[in-house]
Amino acid sequence: MLKQTLEENGILHNPGQIYNCDVSGMPLEHKLPCIISQKGAKKNRQITSGNKTQISILACANAIGQALPPMVIFTGKRFNHKLSVGEVPGTLYSTSESGWMDNELFFEWFSKHFLKHASPCRPLLLLLDAHYTLDLIIEARQHGVCLCFVCHLILRLTVNRLIPVYLDLKIHWSNEYRQHIFDHPGCVITKFQFSTLFSRAWTKGMHMDNIVAGFQSTGVYPFNPNALLHKIENTTVQETAKSSNVSTVLSGIDTCSTDPEVSAPPSNSAIHSLPVSTSNVEFTAEEIASI
Repeated sequence: MLKQTLEENGILHNPGQIYNCDVSGMPLEHKLPCIISQKGAKKNRQITSGNKTQISILACANAIGQALPPMVIFTGKRFNHKLSVGEVPGTLYSTSESGWMDNELFFEWFSKHFLKHASPCRPLLLLLDAHYTLDLIIEARQHGVCLCFVCHLILRLTVNRLIPVYLDLKIHWSNEYRQHIFDHPGCVITKFQFSTLFSRAWTKGMHMDNIVAGFQSTGVYPFNPNALLHKIENTTVQETAKSSNVSTVLSGIDTCSTDPEVSAPPSNSAIHSLPVSTSNVEFTAEEIASI
């Protein structure tokens, strides 16, 4: 389906018109990887904010490595402009009671932000997995944007490998958080420090080479259905190896006893009836291309 969509819209070889977006949660509290304490101490403590909320980030980029300014969603009903100090230039802000993205906020992002910052060339392709509504589809059609809704299950299996830049962004955010805690002992991070720290993570994570590599590794651009098939096959091989190891251990249990009076368990014993899954899910290149 993806290849057909790219060909029908004449953008199979136009990476600047192929976009992908994804929503990630950036926690305001992290568990630090290690704590320095006195040797023999029974209780090791760390100072945290106690804030369990997450700030949602909607990131979007195209296949030539151009990233749109992010959308940041804070928890609450009203936006405080002090929260934007140190921001990524051009950031769109909004709020929700849960701090998460919803259909209304996504439509706001698309109509007020995506159409403003995306390439003026038409048509455009936007890959997404959720938050699609009838109003969004109509708005996209009116502005020459083709929406490609990817199955959520397939996207979860592949998008972190497909567009690894989003994972890198979260990693850089965690690193910036930890560095701030290290540089300011005893301090906690609140949402008023978020924009300054996140802008550093954004600069490091959303750079052109990283984005381009993400689209290439998924086979989105240049279009290559075998790229995803290769990743699935590698995963299948690893799972098969694990299953084989389990089978070997189970098959050797009845020979472990050295006591001649202990007979081997009967063929219908619980040991031999343990289910060991060695089946593999296989996909052809044609099936991958139809995604």
